[in-house]
Amino acid sequence: MTKLRIKNFGPIDKGFTGSKDGFFDVSNLTLFVGSQGAGKSTVAKLFSSLCWVEKAVLVGKKTAKEVETLTFLKNLLSYQRIESFLNDESEVEYTTDFVHIMLSHKKISFKTKNAEKYIRPQIQYLPSERNLVGIVDRFAQLPLLPDSMQDFLYVYDEVINSQEVQNSVLPIEELSIHYNRRKNKIELQSEKYTVSLNEAASGFQSAVPLFLVTKYFIDTIKKRSRELKFKNVNEQKEFEKVLDKNRAFNSFFINVVEEPEQNLFPNSQKNIIQFLLSSLNENIQNKLIITTHSPYILETINNSIYAATLQKKGFMADSLVEKQKQIDYDKVSAYVVKNGEIHSIKADDIKQIDPKEIDGCSEEINAIYSKLSDMEFSNGN
Repeated sequence: MTKLRIKNFGPIDKGFTGSKDGFFDVSNLTLFVGSQGAGKSTVAKLFSSLCWVEKAVLVGKKTAKEVETLTFLKNLLSYQRIESFLNDESEVEYTTDFVHIMLSHKKISFKTKNAEKYIRPQIQYLPSERNLVGIVDRFAQLPLLPDSMQDFLYVYDEVINSQEVQNSVLPIEELSIHYNRRKNKIELQSEKYTVSLNEAASGFQSAVPLFLVTKYFIDTIKKRSRELKFKNVNEQKEFEKVLDKNRAFNSFFINVVEEPEQNLFPNSQKNIIQFLLSSLNENIQNKLIITTHSPYILETINNSIYAATLQKKGFMADSLVEKQKQIDYDKVSAYVVKNGEIHSIKADDIKQIDPKEIDGCSEEINAIYSKLSDMEFSNGN
């Protein structure tokens, strides 16, 4: 189990209020909702950064001594441009079955436990700025972008040059994706037209990089797993020992996605989150961390949870929600970030995520409409 504690870091001052020690779970599927600037992306970026530190040390790319320096800490946070959030009162703890990382008083400590059982993941942060790859040429040379975005662009460049991209089908309007090597452009094809991504709608410019990068890593890991069928963890660890460090074997995927709904019509939001859930279910160790503003994302996930609950009880829920797109309630964590605090929004009594933190605005809008209607007809008009 992965747990995180955050206090006095940027917009998050009080941290998680649902436990005495301030720790909250990062499950197979973890969602963060909240208004702009509340800190949900800050949480996702901290998780991604510390997850990377865990991997870097345990696979031998960094030593514990190297990461326990103020310079490393500042560089780590500046990678996601959250270094200004660090102050003398900041406290961040990250703990898994293999490490304990503590950030306190501008110092970082790293301790290992059961490190010999660590299985390396592929870690990818999909930033909200990902739509830039569809509209900017020679993107890797843009110096003003955060380091994290520049790295994402390099990853994307590797992905679109891979064989896996050709003839992929986007789960939105079933458009075929083709990489035109001569023009060095991604093209979207339907029965009626072909359009370059840089000329496509903004929703496609956001969804295509998300889809391609996720699909690439899921397919790559799945392909490698089929080629190398290990009997147990010890056998896999022995294999990893003889690998060249530059040919790291990643066994599962940690996918951190900012706003999967970005620029998408509600039905397309449903399709993209179902794709992400299907990808998550390719491996029991996979993790999907999402920040979102969308009630459609939450309601689609709630349907997937409900379907999984009914499927366990013997109902044919997969006739409505495919089994690959279902998710067990116990594998989900969901939080709202607001007023410097993190609260769980899971409703254990009904085994659903409470959508009111996002969709409460609809109630307010409807209430105003009712009052306006009452005003019009109160005088018998």
